[in-house]
Amino acid sequence: DARPDTVTVTFSGSAAELKDIGKPITAGITVNPSLGGSWRWRDDRHIVFTPAADWAVAQNYTVNFDKSLFPDHVLLHKYSYSFTTAMFTAALDKTEFYKDPVSPSIKRAVATVKFSHPVNTVDFEGRIKVDLIEDGGAAKPFQFKVTYNKFMGTAHIQSDPVPIPAK
Repeated sequence: DARPDTVTVTFSGSAAELKDIGKPITAGITVNPSLGGSWRWRDDRHIVFTPAADWAVAQNYTVNFDKSLFPDHVLLHKYSYSFTTAMFTAALDKTEFYKDPVSPSIKRAVATVKFSHPVNTVDFEGRIKVDLIEDGGAAKPFQFKVTYNKFMGTAHIQSDPVPIPAK
């Protein structure tokens, strides 16, 4: 039931006419690049934008206010404001050497990666490399599988069983 984050514009003083509070704003505000959604006065000092779809990653947006949106006595320092949405990030959250509690001879390398936004699974999996480094120091590619949470915001990487040498 996730919804995109709203944007709230806060004014230092009363900026709305009382008759407009709680009502949708249908003219006088533009967003560039264009993004569908709805604007409304939450109270006399706050305008809230609810986007129809999620924000683009690391996108610069500019919000322009028309002077006609405000009563004649309200003057703004600027009528244009810019912001940038969050960049995509990935962080290694947890790594461990897992021993199966039912079959202790089965051991795996496991890792959890957390993302700031839903991840492109094909691209992500193409960037994963798991190697087994044996006694001679040579790296040997090792098979693994990846599972994701419902929102593609967390990946769980699990290696095939790791052979443990006698020495």
